[in-house]
Amino acid sequence: MIGISIIIWKKKKKNFNVLPQLPRGCRLTKAQGTNFVLWTIRRKNDIREKTTESEKHLLFFDGYVTNFSELSSVSNLHQLSEESEASLILKGYEKDGIDFLERLNGIFNIVIVDLQTENTIIFNDRYGLLHLYCGENKDLFVFSPDILYVAETINTKDQINLNAIADFLNFEFVIGHDSFFKKLSLVPSASKILINSYGIMKMEKYWDYPYSIGAVQSFEDSVNKCDVLIEQAISRILRLTSRPALSLSGGLDSRTIAGYLNLKHTKFDCYNLGFKRGFCDTIYSKMIAERINVPWHFFDFMNIDYVDLIPEALNCLGYHISYNQCSFYPIFRSERVQDKNDVILDGMCLDAQIGETFSAFTRGEQKTLKDEAGELLYDMFFGIKRPFAQHLFEPEFVNLIVEGCKRRILTSVEHKIDLPLSQLSQYYCFITRVRRYTVGVSLINRYSLDTQFPFYDNDFFDFVLQLRPDFRKDRYMHKVLLMKKFPELAAIPWEKTGLPVGIKPCSIKKKIDSFISEFHYLLNRLTYGHLELGKNRFTLDWRFRNDKQFNKFCIDVLKTRCSFDRYLKNNAIEDLIRFEESGRNYIGLILSLVQVKLFFCQLESG
Repeated sequence: MIGISIIIWKKKKKNFNVLPQLPRGCRLTKAQGTNFVLWTIRRKNDIREKTTESEKHLLFFDGYVTNFSELSSVSNLHQLSEESEASLILKGYEKDGIDFLERLNGIFNIVIVDLQTENTIIFNDRYGLLHLYCGENKDLFVFSPDILYVAETINTKDQINLNAIADFLNFEFVIGHDSFFKKLSLVPSASKILINSYGIMKMEKYWDYPYSIGAVQSFEDSVNKCDVLIEQAISRILRLTSRPALSLSGGLDSRTIAGYLNLKHTKFDCYNLGFKRGFCDTIYSKMIAERINVPWHFFDFMNIDYVDLIPEALNCLGYHISYNQCSFYPIFRSERVQDKNDVILDGMCLDAQIGETFSAFTRGEQKTLKDEAGELLYDMFFGIKRPFAQHLFEPEFVNLIVEGCKRRILTSVEHKIDLPLSQLSQYYCFITRVRRYTVGVSLINRYSLDTQFPFYDNDFFDFVLQLRPDFRKDRYMHKVLLMKKFPELAAIPWEKTGLPVGIKPCSIKKKIDSFISEFHYLLNRLTYGHLELGKNRFTLDWRFRNDKQFNKFCIDVLKTRCSFDRYLKNNAIEDLIRFEESGRNYIGLILSLVQVKLFFCQLESG
């Protein structure tokens, strides 16, 4: 798995081969001392230096930092063009200590070893987007992005965490820091970890989404400040890339990035994934690219062989990302894309920051009742209802997947329980859904190209956490920003409404659309899913019913026997397939079950 790994022995180092199998197309750099082995795996075409050493310290770095030019004036560092990122970080650390690391703006993991004492510091960014799993036994600590490797090294592969499995079947992600293995967890975001030479570990968080509605700003001032901060974030990112790629849909987030890139006269390529060139999302994506005159490339979802590629992608990340997040893996894996581009820009999280997500809870200032928070967030993320769970699972697992999930949701947010629901739900989205689900597409794409996240800029995020929640209602702020800054892009229809940005569907149109949607649903059901209308974007449920090879692959995996079957009722798989093939959409649960079964089969096959 691409990224940094380290094994630290608590006492005397054991003699065994600690290095994992090297992924295809990657290279390995390692260092070792009397009580540690440290290595990084990266693509062969990644030429940036990620390791450095001084008389006092050894540093390994993974990720990117965007604010070296600002830090150089404070810490008297040279510019990035003259030295590697790793070298700059080490010089800053040796001058200012941990305080310097806390000022870094970017997405990264850093490991620093004191060469005299062999004390080790492990430090990640505010948001923890580059996953690093940790585990320990009586002899050692292990940190690695390769969760299967960690589980095998500390000998916990046979200790399955059913709570995490229940989370995944429910939401396609695991709640909090848990993993599919007991005694093995994801390193929390904004962590600074110190392990001394005696094998004692201390972990602290240095930042945790400090919500504070500051001095009341007018809506217009907030839009203007949002514009300035996004433009600054894009400019910082562009210092690190010469030819970015952008996954361009007909939505708002990616067109926002496209607008700012065009404003900066940046050359970039746009990629769209769809079923047909005639689908709305693809049409609007192409219109955006043509409006700003940038290259646009289309990939037909139905012509990509996912049957072989998706299991490969899932195995790379230890089955801890959703099947849905692997869609773009075959695209950015292709040589023709890698020849054109050096990085992928991901608009992830903007909708949760300034858009629609959870804006239904923006008016009330009432505090969230602790007893209700778990259930409210469970329903908000479309948790499985108890009657349906009882139809598929044995009673002990039903309790894990319903009441158990609600308790784990509550535990993950209880230290922020006094926030109004609009902010509590947004916080939960940031720390769990975005970090454990949405980021999956970028983690797997790292095997082809690095990903950078313009909207995960520290200054912009600080602004978001002070933003009045009602400004986000109905994506109003985002729409106004687009109409003001890029009116030519706002005039292109939005794939969710089919209307230009800022134009609300009238009540009559909403009723007509609702009637048509209901008619399509009934037609799908009556024809057992074989006559589907109304699809304007690619969906895996459509492919499940129409692609015989994909359908066979899923059904074969679902019917494969494994130890997880004891938690399923006798006819659960047959009923779920029948529901899906009759026009209902249970593809999320079907693919999650496929993934869980692949995980169990992989473990049981040795």
